[in-house]
Amino acid sequence: MDYLTIGSKAILDATVITPVGDLDMTSADEFEEAIVKADGDTVIVDLRHVEFIDSVGIMALLRATRTRSWPGSEVQVIPGPECVDTLFDMTLTRSQIRFVDHTVVDLVNGEIWLG
Repeated sequence: MDYLTIGSKAILDATVITPVGDLDMTSADEFEEAIVKADGDTVIVDLRHVEFIDSVGIMALLRATRTRSWPGSEVQVIPGPECVDTLFDMTLTRSQIRFVDHTVVDLVNGEIWLG
């Protein structure tokens, strides 16, 4: 896959950002902007549909998290597939991100939402 689409949906008191595809140097700016401009104080980034991520994609996530660092604001991240998740360990950035379980968005009013 050579592209990234970004879904956004309000769920309860949060905005869920769902990137789908490749998160790399060609899509990192759009991804970062989606997080920074999301409504509300809580943004949940669901990486489960990301097929590829590089260090530029990770840096975009870290910059967006820092930009949204006002009191009461929080960026939470649902880990992606192993090929994506492993890069957070390889780049020693896992401790800089608040990872959460996918169930925070899967069950809303008894319905499953997949982005």
